[in-house]
Amino acid sequence: MLIILTLLIFVLAFIFSMLGLGGAMLYIPLFTWFGFDLKEVAIPT
Repeated sequence: MLIILTLLIFVLAFIFSMLGLGGAMLYIPLFTWFGFDLKEVAIPT
């Protein structure tokens, strides 16, 4: 599951960077759907 999430983030980052948009509007719901807490993702330990 982590590999799928990693590949999906890279693809989204590539597409949104070409469009000139930030990808955070998709990353945050994506992390939430995969069960990651916002503090866990934003502040790595």
